[in-house]
Amino acid sequence: MKKRDITATQLAKELNLSVPTFSQWKNGKAKPSYDAIVKIAKYFNISTDYLLCQTDDPTPPGREESEENDEFPDISGLARAAKKMQPADRETIIKLAKYMFPDAFDDDNDKNK
Repeated sequence: MKKRDITATQLAKELNLSVPTFSQWKNGKAKPSYDAIVKIAKYFNISTDYLLCQTDDPTPPGREESEENDEFPDISGLARAAKKMQPADRETIIKLAKYMFPDAFDDDNDKNK
């Protein structure tokens, strides 16, 4: 959360989780469900083992950091930067890209144009 500069309240809202429940998890007063652990790990693009302090390597299984995007290496840098952005900033980047390059985006997935 510190790396992304996101608060527990912001993360709970982003993941559609209860803020009080998330606070209890963070303070060690309750434990998250398996589904919640997976949801958090996916959001941060880290392994569940890393989230559960079972490893020091945050890389999710099956994905090597250097293989993140071999075809477009500049995009992997953008993806790393996006991990550090606030959710609203990521949305702005996506909106800008869709505005600047409308032909590159699938019309079926572009409902917020």
